[in-house]
Amino acid sequence: MRPEFNRAWMPTGAAYTGLHSPIAAVAHAVKAGQVCLVSSDGSPECVTLVASDEVEPGEGKAYVSGENDVSVPVCYRDRELARLVVVDARADVNRDSLVAFARAVGYLLGHAEDINEAQYAVEETRVLREIGLQFGAPTELSHLLDSVVKGVRRVLGADYANLTTVDEDGTRQWLAMDGYCTDAYKQFAYRKGIGTTGRIMKERGPVLLEGIGTSPDLPAAEFPVHTAEGGVSVLAVPLMMKGTPIGALTLGSRSPRHWKPNDVQLASVVANGAAIAIDQSRASKAERTQRAFLEKVIENFPGVLMVLGPPPDWRVVVANSQFNKFLPEPYRSGGSIAGLTAKEISTGDHSEQGRAMTQLLERVFETGEPVSFEQFQSENAFVGTTYWNWVAVPIDNVGEQGERVLMLIAHDITESVTARRNQERSAELARARAAELDTVISHMADGMAIFDEHGELVRINPAGVELLGQGVVKGSLPQQRPEQYGLYTATGELFELKQLPSLRALKGEIVTGEIMLVRRPDREDAIIRVSCSPLTDPEGHINGAVAVFHDITQDKMVERLKDEFLSIVSHEVRTPLTAIIGYSDLMLRGVHGSLAERQGKVLKSVRANAGRLLRLINDLLDVSKLESGSMQLNSDLADIAALTTTILAQIRIVASNNGVEVHNLLPDRRLNKVIGDEQKLQQIIENLVTNAIKFTPGGTVTVDAYLSLLAPNDPALCEQEPFAEPPPDSDARSLVVSVRDSGAGLEQGQLEHIWDRFYQADTSVKRRSGGAGLGLTIVRSLVELHGGQIWATSGGEGKGSTFSFSLPIAPGEFASRPKGNRTSPGWRRDQERTHEQRPAIGTVLVVEDDADQREIICEMLELEGFEVAMAETGEEAVEMALELQPSAIALDVILPRQDGWQVLQQLRSHSTTKDIPVLIISVVDQAEFGKKMGADGYLLKPLDSGILRTAMRRLMQTGRKGGPATRDKSA
Repeated sequence: MRPEFNRAWMPTGAAYTGLHSPIAAVAHAVKAGQVCLVSSDGSPECVTLVASDEVEPGEGKAYVSGENDVSVPVCYRDRELARLVVVDARADVNRDSLVAFARAVGYLLGHAEDINEAQYAVEETRVLREIGLQFGAPTELSHLLDSVVKGVRRVLGADYANLTTVDEDGTRQWLAMDGYCTDAYKQFAYRKGIGTTGRIMKERGPVLLEGIGTSPDLPAAEFPVHTAEGGVSVLAVPLMMKGTPIGALTLGSRSPRHWKPNDVQLASVVANGAAIAIDQSRASKAERTQRAFLEKVIENFPGVLMVLGPPPDWRVVVANSQFNKFLPEPYRSGGSIAGLTAKEISTGDHSEQGRAMTQLLERVFETGEPVSFEQFQSENAFVGTTYWNWVAVPIDNVGEQGERVLMLIAHDITESVTARRNQERSAELARARAAELDTVISHMADGMAIFDEHGELVRINPAGVELLGQGVVKGSLPQQRPEQYGLYTATGELFELKQLPSLRALKGEIVTGEIMLVRRPDREDAIIRVSCSPLTDPEGHINGAVAVFHDITQDKMVERLKDEFLSIVSHEVRTPLTAIIGYSDLMLRGVHGSLAERQGKVLKSVRANAGRLLRLINDLLDVSKLESGSMQLNSDLADIAALTTTILAQIRIVASNNGVEVHNLLPDRRLNKVIGDEQKLQQIIENLVTNAIKFTPGGTVTVDAYLSLLAPNDPALCEQEPFAEPPPDSDARSLVVSVRDSGAGLEQGQLEHIWDRFYQADTSVKRRSGGAGLGLTIVRSLVELHGGQIWATSGGEGKGSTFSFSLPIAPGEFASRPKGNRTSPGWRRDQERTHEQRPAIGTVLVVEDDADQREIICEMLELEGFEVAMAETGEEAVEMALELQPSAIALDVILPRQDGWQVLQQLRSHSTTKDIPVLIISVVDQAEFGKKMGADGYLLKPLDSGILRTAMRRLMQTGRKGGPATRDKSA
C-alpha cells in the first residue's frame, strides 16, 4: 500500500522550489532517470523526484529501494538532514560527484529558512510599498489598523473590509472598517463556529467563501452581515497571537470572485502585521499595568521589601516605605531611598549583631545561596526593641550588565514573639493551675468522674472511689457498666444503660439531681445524688462528660426519720383532732341535744380551729411527700365536670358564709375526660376554689374549662385566649380549667411569688384569712406531677384574679354533664333528720380501738340511717364479720395485736366475707397500698360526715345488706 506523502521534515515555499536545480543537475550529470531526496531517518517517503528530461520537480511518491540504487548522505554542519538517492544507477556512477552534489543540496536545506524569509521579504516589500509602509509609522493603534484595512482593500480590489477581534467571552470588537454601506454589523453578535469569524476561529487558517447565498454550504442566514452588504465572495484570514486566533481580517466582494494564492498570502502578511501591532499594544499596556501592579505590591507588602546592589556600597535598587520608619528625616516622612548606599541610610547599628548580619549578607552575595534568620532582635532609636524574620535571596542576571543583586524580605514578628512568650508563660501558669485543680479534685469531698466520648469512665477522684467502692474498671462493655459499678435506681432496680447520666450528657443533656443507689462491694449501700454535664471542644462538639456525685445516705436517713416523725406526729395529732372535729360536728347538728347560742358560737370556733390545724398538718405532709418524691399518682380516667360539681356542693356552706356566689360553667361545656388521680385532682380544684372564696368576700367565683390544641406543658398555653371556642375533639390535646374571682386581685410582684412556700400576699384580706402559705405550692406540684402547668393572671389590686391549670385529656372519652342548680345561693341544705327518723339502709361493722373515734363514726353512720356494729380488735372484727355478714366494714389500720392489713387479708381469705366491701379509715395516707391489699375505699381521719356518707353509700351498691346488729352501748 502506497503511504501518504509527508514533507513535514522538508522546507516549503521558495526553499522547496529552489531544490529543483541541483537535483536536476545530479540527474543530468549521472545520466539517471530518477533521483530522489528521502528522509534521513530511513523513512521510505520521498519528498522530491526528478527525471533528467523534466523541467519541474515531479510529484513526491513512495521510494522503494533497489539493488542498483546509490545513496549518499545530505549533511549540513555535520548533521545529516536527508539522503540523496540515484535510482537504478549505472555502474560507472561517480560517487565523488554525488557527494559534491549532496553537499550543495545540504547547504540549501540548511538555509531553507533564510531562503523562505528572503522570499517573504520580497512579497512583504511589494505589499508595504502598496499600502504605504503603515506599520513602520509611529501612530496610534486605531489609526494604524484603519490604514491597513483601507490599504489592503485598495490593493486587492475588495468592495469592503474589516478587522475584528473576539475575546474569550465571545465579545466581538470591530477595530477597523472600510467600504461598508449598512449598519448590519451592529445588529449581529459573534456566533461560535459559524459565520465568517466563527469559521476563522474554528479552522485557525484562511477561509475562502465563494457563492454566499447561492451555494448550499453557504446559506445567507449564516452570513447576515455579508448578505446585507450584498457580498458573495469573501476572503478571511485569522489574526494569530502566540498560535491562537484572536480575530480575523475579512475582505468582501459584491461580485463573484476567485481569490488567488497571492491574495491569500498578502492578506495573511497584513493580518500577521496587524496581530503583531495589537499584541505589542496589549503587551505595552499590560507591561505598564504590570509595572504599576508590582510597584503597588512592593509598597503594600506586609513587611520590609528591598533590593540591594553588590557590596561594599549596598546601593538600594528598590524599597518600600516600610523600611523608612527605621530611618531619620527626610526618609522617615516618606522620602525615597532608591539609589542611596547603605552608608547613607545607616541607622548607626554597629553592634556585634549588626556586624554579624553584614557578614552574613556578604556571604549570601558571594555564594548565591539564600538564607533566613528568625527572631532577629533589632534596637532602634525610633521604634525601640523589635524582632524580625529576615530572608536574604540572591538574584542573578539583573539589568543590562547581568549583575547579581540581593533581595531582602523582613517581617515584624514582635507581636508573635511576645505572644509566644506570653503563651509560654500562660502554659506554665496553666500547668500550675492544672496541678492546683488536680489537687483540688483529689481533695474534693464529693466524688467526681470524667467520661470519654464513648461513655467510658477514664478518671475518678479518691472521693468518687470511696463512694462507688471501686475505681476505673477497664475493658467493660457498655451494657455491663450499671452492674459492674452497682448502679441502681432509688427503688432498687438496676439502672438502664440509656438512663445513665453520663450517656444522657453525651447526647447534650444537662442532668441534675439524679438519685442513684450504689451497691458497693464489701461495704454498705450508698445513696448518691448525681449531676452530669457534657464536655465540649472549642468548636462545640461533645467529646466527653463530667459527673459530680454527693453522698446523701445520711440525708436520706434524716429524711426518712423526718417522714417517720411527721407520720407519728400526724397520727398523734390526728387522733385527738378526729375526736374534737367529730364531736363538734355531732353536737352542732344537735345529736346530743340542743345548744345555747353562746355554746354554739364557741363550739363553731372550736370546730373551725380544729379544721384549720388539720389542714396545716395535711399540707405539711403533702409538701414532705412532694419533696421526697414519694407522692404517688393513682392515674385513671377522671370526669372533671362531675368532680367539680361534687366539690362545689361540699363547700357551699363556706361560700355562703363569705357571701360569695359561685358559678360552675363546666356542665355547659363538651369536655373530654382527663388522665389523672381523682383524689389529687379534687385537692387541686378544692384548694383553688376555697382560696378564691377566701379572697372574694361578697363577690363571685366562676369555674370554667376549655379544650386546647396545645400540649398541657406547652409554654404557649399561658398566652392563649382563656375561653376560646373548643377545637374539634379529635385535635384537642389538653384541658384547661380556670377559677376566676372578682376579689382582691394581685400585683405583678405578687404573681411572681405566690407559688413559693409560706408566701403570704401582703393585703389586709390575706391577713384576715390566715393560712400557712403552702396551698398553692402543693397545687403547682400536683399539677406538674400530672404533666400539666399552672399559671395566674390578675388585672391588679382590687380587679380579681384568675388561676388556670392544664391536664392531659383522654381522646374520645367525654365527660358527663352534671344536672342541677349551679350557683351557691340556690343550693339548698338538706334538712337534718335524726337517726330515729331515717330508715335503716344497711349494716356497717365499725372496727376501731379508740373509743372516741368509734363513738364518732357510729354516730355519723347512724345519723345517715345505717345500722352499726362495733369491734375493738382485729380478732373480734373477723369473728363478727363471719357472724353478722354486714353490708360494709369500716376498718381502722392501727389496731392492737393485729393491724388492719392483717384483718383485711383474713376477711378476703374467707369465702363468706371476701365480697364484703371494706372502707379503710386511718390517720396514715396509704391509699395506693390499701388498693393493692384489696380495700374498696380509703378515707383519712378526721372524717367529714358528708364524705363518709357518700363513700359508704357507694360501697353499699357493690355489696349486700347484712343482718341486724346490736350496738354495745357500754362501748
